[in-house]
Amino acid sequence: MSRPLRFPALLALFGHVASAYSTVMCTTPVCPKDLRPVRRTGAPKIWAYGCDVAQGNGTLNRCCIEKEICMRSCGMPWKKCKQHFERCAEKACDMDEECATLAEEADVLVTGGESHFTVCKAYRDALRLLCDCVPVKEAKEGTEERLTSFYAEYRPERLDEEGKVKDIKEVWKKWQNREPELFFELAKKYAADVVELRNRSEGELERLTRSGSQGPKEASEAQLEAKLRFQAEAEQLRDEALRQRLFEEEALAEQELARQRAEQERAARRAILEEAKAAAVAAEDYLQAKDLQRQLERLSQEL
Repeated sequence: MSRPLRFPALLALFGHVASAYSTVMCTTPVCPKDLRPVRRTGAPKIWAYGCDVAQGNGTLNRCCIEKEICMRSCGMPWKKCKQHFERCAEKACDMDEECATLAEEADVLVTGGESHFTVCKAYRDALRLLCDCVPVKEAKEGTEERLTSFYAEYRPERLDEEGKVKDIKEVWKKWQNREPELFFELAKKYAADVVELRNRSEGELERLTRSGSQGPKEASEAQLEAKLRFQAEAEQLRDEALRQRLFEEEALAEQELARQRAEQERAARRAILEEAKAAAVAAEDYLQAKDLQRQLERLSQEL
């Protein structure tokens, strides 16, 4: 059986006062570098638990839900979701220190705890369930189709008589190359229909309680674990960047070598044609000489 988490229970759940927002950073991309994540056809609804602030500052629950929507929106960077929550919470709390403390605890809650490994695994598992990794060109070309499908399911009045999105040029004027943000904003706007609100299971609440009730030693170990995980991910990103740079340098070297070979081949062909043309002129075979001249001109146009 599951139960919603009420506002006064946040501090009791974690058993300590947060000193900052969640420090977990899941930076490793879900998809390989040459692919982009897009919402999978037939994927389940985005889900969220929120922090159910029913007896306090109700707007904080909206911040929690919006962060979860962001975390489960294909292509939205973790950092942007983190920044969105912090801005939302600061606006909701408006200098209220108790609210700010609860916001920090709520951030840890909706993030999924303070264990880098556990949080990032759950984050990527969710995105793998909701998203497909597709080539960049396919991702861009399929955006309008996905937008049309979204409106057809949730807001058919946004489609014209032919089933196309109204004012599509205005949409792309604002959202071109920002497709993940577009779908995040749509999910926020129509959350009542698009998002499935869930209650946390007893097992998950127990895990979060254990995570939140750490003593100084356990908290220090958790911070060390997070730091090591972050360093490992950063090292992985550096390695990937190095491999990509070496690959690009090798590709450029191959292109340059191919260019040089092609130039040498053209030079050799030019010499043969010029020699043949000179021989044709000497033999007064002017038709042949003209044909050879045309070949020389075409060869020059290849440069």
